[in-house]
Amino acid sequence: MLSDLVFRLRSLFRRNTVEAELDDELRFHFEQQVEKCIRSELTAVIPASLFANLQPTAGGIQVFNPDGGHSGEAGFYFNALPPQIASISPSSTAANSPGFTLTVTGSNFNTSSWVTWNGANLNTTYVSATQLTALVGSAMTAGGWHF
Repeated sequence: MLSDLVFRLRSLFRRNTVEAELDDELRFHFEQQVEKCIRSELTAVIPASLFANLQPTAGGIQVFNPDGGHSGEAGFYFNALPPQIASISPSSTAANSPGFTLTVTGSNFNTSSWVTWNGANLNTTYVSATQLTALVGSAMTAGGWHF
């Protein structure tokens, strides 16, 4: 009976040792896989301020290591959001009135944005990403256009 107890205790301790070694081995391989995943993906946050007034453009992305090594270049394409008009001022004018400055308020304007009047490009000034002004000549008010 005593030998049976000793046998059981040895089996129990041996099993706990094997389980501990197995846990250590699994933990090691899990950590290796996590480290591999961490090394294979890099995330960079680009501040919104860098996107202000950007035109659709292509650029190159590279990764640099502290030891001076770097990756090849991968292409990146930035699609600008389309401009949106929220309001215009003034919203009407009398027929045959003198020229005036039209203010367009909205979003996603950039330094290359322009305003058109019945398909004709107007001399446009970029004020901000949310405002443009455009000169409307007196010839364009003939007939009392409403916009």
